[in-house]
Amino acid sequence: MQAYGYNHIVHIRDICAAAADCVVTTDVNPEPASVAVAGKSETEINTYLGSPARVFTPKVTCAMRAR
Repeated sequence: MQAYGYNHIVHIRDICAAAADCVVTTDVNPEPASVAVAGKSETEINTYLGSPARVFTPKVTCAMRAR
């Protein structure tokens, strides 16, 4: 938490060898955000800065890239 609200951070882990393109939305911020994840790596995306809501539910949809 920060003085003006909560940051909503979604962590994504790709355990496959292929990279993935992901789209992230949440119940608090339904605006889609895109993020690329390299194979066998992790990334995170901040979906909301300074939210008044402490709790959120993420929805992540990923598509693997062809090698």
